[in-house]
Amino acid sequence: MTVNGTLYTDTALQVPNGFAADKRYTVSATLTGVNRTRSCGAGSGNTAGCEDSELNFEVTPIKGEDASLGLSWNIQSLSSRSGGTGAFSGQSLGFRAAVNLTPTLGLSFGGEQIIQFDSSIDLGRNFYLVLSQAVPLSAGPEPVVAVATVGIGSDFFGYGGNGILGSTNCLSGNNISSKNYPSGTDCFWGPIGSISLHLGSRVSLGAEWFGYGVGAGISARPFSDIPLTVSAYATDFLGNTPSYIEGLCTTNPCGARYYGRMTFSF
Repeated sequence: MTVNGTLYTDTALQVPNGFAADKRYTVSATLTGVNRTRSCGAGSGNTAGCEDSELNFEVTPIKGEDASLGLSWNIQSLSSRSGGTGAFSGQSLGFRAAVNLTPTLGLSFGGEQIIQFDSSIDLGRNFYLVLSQAVPLSAGPEPVVAVATVGIGSDFFGYGGNGILGSTNCLSGNNISSKNYPSGTDCFWGPIGSISLHLGSRVSLGAEWFGYGVGAGISARPFSDIPLTVSAYATDFLGNTPSYIEGLCTTNPCGARYYGRMTFSF
């Protein structure tokens, strides 16, 4: 994310930030892996073959000093290991529009997995509206910055007991929060948010509430002149918190799951 003209790492893995895309880059490619999915082998304790990964491309052809509009292309299945979903299945399209209201305040609206090309996707049809506020905590060209993001989101973000803002029509079926999954076209909405501390532009720490659970992690840009960001992230480390995830994990109570992410922009 870009705050007041400076490119900072983005710690949040699930909650989008509100700032416009950096005008220097048109494409971002992100590879995300998890050591095990929450529901794989639920109740059995068997986690063999439960790791997973996805690939996401964000293309932002419309961008300026304070606004951007782009599309995202997500591939949920990168292999067909363990007899699972076929390789390169689970493809979908989304979008993101954002505007910087001030150099430190941003607003974005978007959707993830909105157009789904097959029924194997289980990431949710996730619309969102978020507002991000950055607060510099020191002086200098790359100050320490705290960033708070609050907003609302649908489906994955409004999952289970977090769907307290009610339901709407989400255009099509296969919505994971629908009372009539997978045929129901309804989805639920709930509050989401994150907070992060950026120790200059290259290292950040953060935590988030994304409806499906709680997460926290660290991100870094190892090279000052290469737009590569790496992140390590954990979720489900509070056991059966929120309470509605009980019974959905490979253990009871739920145990920590770990993500790794690499993003390269050009």
